[in-house]
Amino acid sequence: ARWGHGAALVADVNGDRYITIVGGKSDATTGYLASLEYAAVDDATGLIAAPTVSGSTPLPAGRAFFGLGIETTETVSAYGDGTRLFVIGGVDISGAVFDLVSTEVSTGGGNEAPVSHTVMGQSGPIAGPQCVITGDKLFVVGGGSVASDTAVSSVTDTARDMPFDSVDGSIDPPMQSAANALTSGDRALGAAVIGSGFIYFIGGSSDGTDALATTEKTF
Repeated sequence: ARWGHGAALVADVNGDRYITIVGGKSDATTGYLASLEYAAVDDATGLIAAPTVSGSTPLPAGRAFFGLGIETTETVSAYGDGTRLFVIGGVDISGAVFDLVSTEVSTGGGNEAPVSHTVMGQSGPIAGPQCVITGDKLFVVGGGSVASDTAVSSVTDTARDMPFDSVDGSIDPPMQSAANALTSGDRALGAAVIGSGFIYFIGGSSDGTDALATTEKTF
């Protein structure tokens, strides 16, 4: 059981697809998880196999309410086959954090050893950010600088981005503040979806106590 986790549909270098579940919490307060689980997807039926942690490598520390970016050749032109996941910010036992950790999906659905990346230009911790990777950049939008076991506060509307290297697809600091802020106000814990050339930021909370019914669109 877990909540406050991240999940993504990924593919290994052979094109086999898996659902990968990352981090989260195992109970209402503490119980931060560093583990990753994955389940094979049957392309013909859409059914998934039983999830497993066999062969996967955990995050450096347990966390929840983080941003999850998905790097593929469609989102970063210089990246090859397969999928790389980026975990951004979140909440751990100390409160809101900011660091950037990546892990590649290995053949068979597991993941390679996570790599921690130096982040220059990031102003501080961020919990519950909306994150996407598209157009050769990682975007970190909104989120809160203060967090407890069950709440995120000091929410912002700002957006930052970090480019990927045009030769090998690796992340290429620093984090920049050139991205446009949200137009409808502060937002954390929303869902970020890419489709039809647009980015959609759906729902979330503006202050950690309310729930938003709005969606923003950008490109």
